[in-house]
Amino acid sequence: MPKIPLLRRRAVQQPVTAERNTPMAFENRTPEQQKEALDKARLARAENRELLQAVKSGKITLAQILGGDLPESERAQQLIAERGDRVKVATLLRHAPGIGPKKTPWVMEELDIAENRRVGGLGVRQRKVLTEKFSK
Repeated sequence: MPKIPLLRRRAVQQPVTAERNTPMAFENRTPEQQKEALDKARLARAENRELLQAVKSGKITLAQILGGDLPESERAQQLIAERGDRVKVATLLRHAPGIGPKKTPWVMEELDIAENRRVGGLGVRQRKVLTEKFSK
Protein backbone atom coordinates (compact mmCIF):
# COMPACT_ATOMS: atom_id res chain seq x y z
CA MET A 1 0.00 0.00 0.00
CA PRO A 2 1.38 3.45 -0.91
CA LYS A 3 2.00 5.95 1.84
CA ILE A 4 -0.28 8.95 1.84
CA PRO A 5 1.61 12.10 2.77
CA LEU A 6 0.25 14.00 5.74
CA LEU A 7 -0.73 17.56 5.02
CA ARG A 8 0.97 20.06 7.24
CA ARG A 9 -0.96 22.97 8.58
CA ARG A 10 0.57 26.38 8.28
CA ALA A 11 1.32 28.00 11.55
CA VAL A 12 -0.79 31.06 12.14
CA GLN A 13 1.56 33.95 12.43
CA GLN A 14 0.98 36.26 15.36
CA PRO A 15 1.23 40.01 14.96
CA VAL A 16 4.77 41.20 15.39
CA THR A 17 5.35 43.08 18.63
CA ALA A 18 8.42 43.93 20.66
CA GLU A 19 7.68 40.97 22.89
CA ARG A 20 5.28 38.17 22.02
CA ASN A 21 3.57 38.31 25.42
CA THR A 22 2.82 42.03 25.29
CA PRO A 23 -0.86 42.90 24.66
CA MET A 24 -1.30 44.81 21.43
CA ALA A 25 -3.52 47.51 22.93
CA PHE A 26 -0.92 48.66 25.44
CA GLU A 27 2.04 48.53 23.10
CA ASN A 28 2.54 52.29 22.74
CA ARG A 29 1.13 53.46 26.06
CA THR A 30 3.06 54.77 28.98
CA PRO A 31 2.31 53.35 32.44
CA GLU A 32 0.34 56.52 33.23
CA GLN A 33 -1.77 56.10 30.08
CA GLN A 34 -2.40 52.44 30.93
CA LYS A 35 -3.52 53.38 34.44
CA GLU A 36 -5.78 56.12 33.05
CA ALA A 37 -7.37 53.70 30.54
CA LEU A 38 -7.92 51.06 33.22
CA ASP A 39 -9.48 53.63 35.56
CA LYS A 40 -11.78 54.82 32.76
CA ALA A 41 -12.85 51.21 32.03
CA ARG A 42 -13.43 50.55 35.73
CA LEU A 43 -15.63 53.66 35.96
CA ALA A 44 -17.63 52.60 32.88
CA ARG A 45 -18.25 49.14 34.36
CA ALA A 46 -19.37 50.69 37.64
CA GLU A 47 -21.79 53.01 35.81
CA ASN A 48 -23.16 50.08 33.79
CA ARG A 49 -23.69 48.15 37.01
CA GLU A 50 -25.44 51.14 38.59
CA LEU A 51 -27.69 51.58 35.55
CA LEU A 52 -28.66 47.90 35.52
CA GLN A 53 -29.37 47.95 39.27
CA ALA A 54 -31.62 51.00 38.77
CA VAL A 55 -33.50 49.14 36.01
CA LYS A 56 -33.80 46.04 38.18
CA SER A 57 -35.15 48.05 41.14
CA GLY A 58 -37.61 49.96 38.93
CA LYS A 59 -36.05 53.41 39.38
CA ILE A 60 -35.43 53.56 35.62
CA THR A 61 -37.81 51.97 33.11
CA LEU A 62 -37.07 50.47 29.70
CA ALA A 63 -39.12 53.23 28.09
CA GLN A 64 -36.91 55.88 29.68
CA ILE A 65 -33.74 54.24 28.36
CA LEU A 66 -35.24 53.70 24.91
CA GLY A 67 -36.01 57.39 24.53
CA GLY A 68 -39.19 58.11 26.40
CA ASP A 69 -39.68 60.43 29.37
CA LEU A 70 -36.66 61.26 31.46
CA PRO A 71 -36.61 60.16 35.08
CA GLU A 72 -36.88 62.76 37.84
CA SER A 73 -33.54 61.95 39.41
CA GLU A 74 -30.56 63.83 37.98
CA ARG A 75 -28.29 60.82 38.52
CA ALA A 76 -30.67 58.57 36.58
CA GLN A 77 -30.74 61.11 33.73
CA GLN A 78 -26.95 61.22 33.75
CA LEU A 79 -26.68 57.40 33.67
CA ILE A 80 -29.08 57.17 30.74
CA ALA A 81 -27.23 59.90 28.86
CA GLU A 82 -23.78 58.38 29.41
CA ARG A 83 -24.37 54.63 29.40
CA GLY A 84 -27.88 54.02 28.04
CA ASP A 85 -26.93 53.55 24.39
CA ARG A 86 -23.89 51.42 25.19
CA VAL A 87 -25.64 48.65 27.11
CA LYS A 88 -26.54 45.47 25.24
CA VAL A 89 -30.27 44.98 24.75
CA ALA A 90 -30.11 41.40 26.06
CA THR A 91 -28.40 42.55 29.27
CA LEU A 92 -30.96 45.30 29.73
CA LEU A 93 -33.88 42.90 29.24
CA ARG A 94 -32.31 40.38 31.62
CA HIS A 95 -32.34 43.00 34.38
CA ALA A 96 -35.78 44.40 33.60
CA PRO A 97 -38.53 43.45 36.06
CA GLY A 98 -40.96 40.94 34.61
CA ILE A 99 -38.62 39.73 31.86
CA GLY A 100 -35.49 38.21 33.39
CA PRO A 101 -33.06 35.68 31.93
CA LYS A 102 -35.70 33.11 30.96
CA LYS A 103 -37.81 35.38 28.75
CA THR A 104 -34.97 37.43 27.28
CA PRO A 105 -33.99 35.05 24.42
CA TRP A 106 -37.65 34.58 23.48
CA VAL A 107 -38.28 38.35 23.39
CA MET A 108 -35.10 39.00 21.39
CA GLU A 109 -36.08 36.38 18.82
CA GLU A 110 -39.70 37.52 18.65
CA LEU A 111 -38.67 41.13 17.99
CA ASP A 112 -35.88 40.06 15.62
CA ILE A 113 -33.09 41.75 17.60
CA ALA A 114 -29.58 40.35 17.27
CA GLU A 115 -28.04 38.91 20.42
CA ASN A 116 -25.10 41.31 20.38
CA ARG A 117 -27.13 44.46 19.56
CA ARG A 118 -26.66 47.48 21.79
CA VAL A 119 -29.45 49.91 22.67
CA GLY A 120 -27.83 52.64 20.56
CA GLY A 121 -27.97 50.37 17.50
CA LEU A 122 -31.71 49.71 17.68
CA GLY A 123 -33.88 51.01 14.89
CA VAL A 124 -36.85 53.30 15.41
CA ARG A 125 -39.36 50.48 14.95
CA GLN A 126 -37.49 48.16 17.33
CA ARG A 127 -37.42 50.88 20.01
CA LYS A 128 -41.12 51.56 19.50
CA VAL A 129 -42.09 47.88 19.75
CA LEU A 130 -39.94 47.34 22.85
CA THR A 131 -41.39 50.43 24.50
CA GLU A 132 -44.99 49.45 23.73
CA LYS A 133 -44.48 45.84 24.78
CA PHE A 134 -42.90 46.58 28.15
CA SER A 135 -44.29 49.95 29.23
CA LYS A 136 -46.41 49.69 32.33
